[in-house]
Amino acid sequence: MRRQLAPLATTILLAVSHPAIAATVDIVGIDEDTNDAWRTTDVVKPFGDQDNVYGTDGYFIAQYADGDPNNVSQPAYASVATNGQYEGIGAENHQSSFDDVLATGPAPVNDLVAGDYWIEDGAAENDFFTITLNQSASFRLGVIVDQTPNLDGGPQTLWESSKGVRITGTGNLDTGIVDTLGPGDAWRDADVDYLLFDITGDAGDVFTVWGVHDDRWSANALGGLFFDPPPNPDAPEISEFTASPNPIDLPGQPVTLSWQVEPPYDSLTLDPGGINVLPNTDPAGEGDFPIDPGPDETTTYQLTATVNGESSVASVQVTLTPPEVISFEATPNLISPGETVTLDWEVALPLTSLTLNPGDMDVLTGLTNPNGTGSLGIVAGPTESTTYQLIAAKGDDTVMAEATVTVIQPGAGVSPVGVDIVTNDGWRSSDVMKPFGDDDNIYGTDGYFIAQFPDGDPQNLVNPPYATVDLVGGLRYEGLGAESHQASFDDVTQTGAGVVPDLVCGDYWLINNEPGSMNDFFTITMSQNAQFRLGVITDCTPNNPDGLLWEAATGVQIVSNTGADSGLIEVVGPNESWRNADVDYVLFDINGSVGEVYTVKGRYDGRWEANALGGVFFDPSGSDDFVITAISRDPNTGNVAVTFTSKSGVDYALQASFDMATDTWTEVLDETGQSGETTVVDSIVAPTAGPVLFYRVVNLDEIEE
Repeated sequence: MRRQLAPLATTILLAVSHPAIAATVDIVGIDEDTNDAWRTTDVVKPFGDQDNVYGTDGYFIAQYADGDPNNVSQPAYASVATNGQYEGIGAENHQSSFDDVLATGPAPVNDLVAGDYWIEDGAAENDFFTITLNQSASFRLGVIVDQTPNLDGGPQTLWESSKGVRITGTGNLDTGIVDTLGPGDAWRDADVDYLLFDITGDAGDVFTVWGVHDDRWSANALGGLFFDPPPNPDAPEISEFTASPNPIDLPGQPVTLSWQVEPPYDSLTLDPGGINVLPNTDPAGEGDFPIDPGPDETTTYQLTATVNGESSVASVQVTLTPPEVISFEATPNLISPGETVTLDWEVALPLTSLTLNPGDMDVLTGLTNPNGTGSLGIVAGPTESTTYQLIAAKGDDTVMAEATVTVIQPGAGVSPVGVDIVTNDGWRSSDVMKPFGDDDNIYGTDGYFIAQFPDGDPQNLVNPPYATVDLVGGLRYEGLGAESHQASFDDVTQTGAGVVPDLVCGDYWLINNEPGSMNDFFTITMSQNAQFRLGVITDCTPNNPDGLLWEAATGVQIVSNTGADSGLIEVVGPNESWRNADVDYVLFDINGSVGEVYTVKGRYDGRWEANALGGVFFDPSGSDDFVITAISRDPNTGNVAVTFTSKSGVDYALQASFDMATDTWTEVLDETGQSGETTVVDSIVAPTAGPVLFYRVVNLDEIEE
């Protein structure tokens, strides 16, 4: 609301002009209407403003981070300084917001924290700002008040903002205290208000802005200052310029523009179009003009009032509401090839079009209800992972929502390969033979996410071409600089034959208080269908300080959002014989589909306060010349039949292990393969084995080569 103000009864002067100099300060009023739109050009400012933007000549605000030059734009005729402490970005929970000073223009203008300057010394009044003129000037000063909301459920920070403002200046000038609370604290609502003064002075004049402490809070604060040219006293005043309805829902919807202009004026022009609207205005300056058809996009209209060659301008933006997709989902979103899928959506109506892709299908007519909801069943669903797009349009303005259906291909999932406890630091050394097979004898050929380098170094992460890897939130990082309490292994940037220089291994860790519990460390999101080998780095923390050896996870598990589960793989060995901080690698073969998310979990030891893994790496999947296709156990004899793909005449060995460690595999039998598949029966190890037994098949001909 536009409010003309007078000082309180205790004030001395409203405006004082010193006889030796021309220093004056006039109270204009308090602007309660503009609120957050101080830099929005199509929000008419209630006491007149030449461009409808506060702060045209300059500003001193607390909006940006401390020391940011965006906070201060000194006016050409003065310099401003503050005595207050500073709160800007980072104080959003106890500060109001208003237009970002750098985003000036028609609505909408992005909001940013308002911030403030504050003093906590118990004084009844505090001098917050000094304004020193460097030349003669007349200007309008705005003081930002009512900028501190209450914390949710917390103390009354609402009262931190000054309850009154006083300006003093050269020649004993004193406005007296100007109330900023309103009757019964009616203006105190933390939506930002602006107290306006018109000031005139000569070079060297100094004006001080004081804030009156509200003793309902310990501190006293003002939001800042801004400077504008004084209104042109000879131009007509446009006190109101509005549009109705505003916003509009569809292109072309009729709009009526209305205004109030204070006479006298000799021309009134509406743009765009240069329309003379004097005939639409009554003698009191009130008028309106219909726009039919209305605008086909968001449009700013300007009203120019002129008398004797002096003009004032007001603007209003008519906003076409953007198209909105409220929700768009596919059910189910994980399917087998060809399974039925239902697409459901809700949009904000009206729209000019609603299109479903792939297929460029119109789903607005016949498939979308008057309340904006719609549905489409796809009986023969996709055979591969598909992203559906719903495109809503109003005229040329469009918005798109997506729903992805992940198709799980036959054979997808995760299979444990084994625990490599022999490679140790030679993970990138090509002449260190990897025990479970590797095409180039280098771990991490497809990609890696390790903690070896300083945080943020791009050498830490190379995403494989088929997936993206992310660290789960809340984990901390140790790389270079943590050598005294981290194992070491090959520098990832120096792969090859011969000796590869070592560098700190590093790890990712978090505090845990539940021994035996699982923590999520990494997520692997498939961007395409792929088969690959995943390595998880463990046993990476030596006993420095004493007990740190137990920080590395004791077990690793891989699960997916499609239900794949590797089971828990123990990584410490019998009697913890593998727990020696020489770096071990838990290997898995994964057959993943687009959209699948695999999570790498680590089991907490409990003897140290934290749980840690060293990272993950990616390689091409193991040889597909042969794979185990079936395993069955005879309940009577305990014998286990193992079937695997094979080639005729090739010699294979069936090996068994109780825990998949590289040094615990027992050769059960040798067999010459048949064409297609070969089945062998373990009657040696299986009958006396416990409930869990692992098998692998080795191509003996490849080993001999």
